[in-house]
Amino acid sequence: MKCTRKAGRATKPLAVGLAIALGALSTTDLAAQNTCEDVSGVWNLELSLPGVGVSPVTLTLEQAECTVTGTVVGRARTEIQDGTVEGHTARFIATGTNGATGEAIDIPWEATVDGDEISGTLAGPMGDIEFSGHRAEG
Repeated sequence: MKCTRKAGRATKPLAVGLAIALGALSTTDLAAQNTCEDVSGVWNLELSLPGVGVSPVTLTLEQAECTVTGTVVGRARTEIQDGTVEGHTARFIATGTNGATGEAIDIPWEATVDGDEISGTLAGPMGDIEFSGHRAEG
């Protein structure tokens, strides 16, 4: 006796298997995009201030999973608010003072860590300010 298969039956398990495999891949890819690397530490920064030159700042980042807290210390000290980490990049708000008006302003920061090096920008009242630096030793 000869066995025969219906055409639809052989392809259905294959299609379901491919759908599951592709779904697993896209979930894995999505999870990889939402990872947060360790950006914690004490960072010695140099801010490039237009018309002023380089200004030293100490940035301390403390991290719990994909949330970051800490301080920014330059001429004044301010606590970091609303800090998140995605990949190697931290984003947070530090409150500063508008030099012209004396009013408190929220300044968004974006910092990318590469080993013991850090760089990024902060959105100052007169435009973006670039910074770079390195992890403090000790």
